[in-house]
Amino acid sequence: MTDIIQEKGLSPHYYKHYTDLLFKSVTGMNAKQLKASRGGASTALDVLSVDELRTYRQYEQVVIALIGLDWPYKEIKETLRKEVDANANYA
Repeated sequence: MTDIIQEKGLSPHYYKHYTDLLFKSVTGMNAKQLKASRGGASTALDVLSVDELRTYRQYEQVVIALIGLDWPYKEIKETLRKEVDANANYA
C-alpha cells in the first residue's frame, strides 16, 4: 500500500489512516488497540489470526485499487464499510 500512496503523492500519514481502517474493518480495533489487546506485538499484523489476515489482505487489495482510481478516503471508508456489512450477512 505504501507504493500506491507514494505514487499518488499522498502524505505518508495516509498509510496509518488506511491501515487503521483495515484493522478496524477486520477486528473492530485500530492497530494500537489490537496490539494492546492481543499481547503488544511489534506490528498489528503479527497478532491477526490466519482468517483475519486473509480478510485484511483482501480488503487491502480493494483499498489499493480505489486509491489508484483517486477515490477520496471518505468514499473508500464508506465502500469498505458496506463490504464488511455485506460479508457479515453471509457469515
